[in-house]
Amino acid sequence: MVNYFTSAETWDSKIYLMSLLPVQGGSAFLTQIEELDWIRAAGHTAVCMTPVFQCVPEYSWDRLPDPYRILNHREINRDYGSIEDFLRLVDEIHLRGLKCILEVVMDSLSKASPLFAEHPEYFIYHERKRERFRM
Repeated sequence: MVNYFTSAETWDSKIYLMSLLPVQGGSAFLTQIEELDWIRAAGHTAVCMTPVFQCVPEYSWDRLPDPYRILNHREINRDYGSIEDFLRLVDEIHLRGLKCILEVVMDSLSKASPLFAEHPEYFIYHERKRERFRM
C-alpha cells in the first residue's frame, strides 16, 4: 500500500468531496473524469469519494441506494459503473497530480454483509440483548 500523504501534506491539502450518484445508462465513475481538470484548476490537491462499495439493494425514501449501508467492502457498487471504470477514474485522478481518498465508514456496515458470518470477532455483542452492534 502506498502512502500518498506525509503529515505536512495532509494539513496543506485542499480536498474536493466527490459525491457519486448512479447515472442512467452510463457510468458515474467515467462522468466524473470530465470534472477533474476543473477540480485541479480550482486548487484542490486531493479528491475524496463518498463510499463506492457494494451497498444494500434496498432504496431509501428518495429512491436512491444509500452508499453508507455497505454490504461488501470487497466489491464496487455496480450502480456507479464497473471496476474498470473505477480504476480508470483513479488513474485519471493520479495523472492530474491529485491524491485519491476513498471514504470508508466501517460502522455503517449492513448486517447482511459476509463479514458478519466470516469474522464474528470483528463485532461487539450487547450482553443483554445478544444482538450484534455495528463495527
